[in-house]
This record gives sequence, C-alpha cells and structure tokens, in this order.
Amino acid sequence: RFAELPPGFIVVVADNWSDAGGKPVEHFVLSDGLASVSVYVESDPQDGLEGSTSIGAVHAAGSRVSGHQVTVVGEVPLATVEAVLAGIRHVGGERQ
Repeated sequence: RFAELPPGFIVVVADNWSDAGGKPVEHFVLSDGLASVSVYVESDPQDGLEGSTSIGAVHAAGSRVSGHQVTVVGEVPLATVEAVLAGIRHVGGERQ
C-alpha cells in the first residue's frame, strides 16, 4: 500500500499479471493530472534496481520491500520517484 504519496498524486491504475517465469507482478500508475509514475512490485527480488538512476528526463528508483522488488519509474523529478518508493509499505493481502 502507499502510506504516503507526493502532493497531488493518486493511484489511477492498479493491475497485475505474471512475468515470463509465471511469477506475479503488480503494476500501479500514479498521477497528479499532469505527470505519471509507474510502480512495479515483483515477488522475486533477485535482479532488480537498487538505488536510483536516470536517462534524460526519466528517473527510476528501486529497492526491496518485505521480500519484493519495487521499482518506480517516471518522467518526473528524481525526488518524486524516491518519495513514492519511500512511502510504500507491505501489507499482506491488501493493495494500495
């Protein structure tokens, strides 16, 4: 769930699917009406992004949260993706 989001951001899409290996992936899209951020939650944290990176205006931050790999990506300031990542909490069986 999202314990805290940057000002103005809300969850506009929540979806899930299985990756090529059959493991579940949850995908959330957050938006403030102008910009959007994607959040991916994977159950297998073996090869995920740790820390932050950017390519041009696109920033990403990743970390492990309660045994899950969480990656946040968006064409927003790095501080925004880091704030989204910092506000994520694992609550078994609940979404958002």
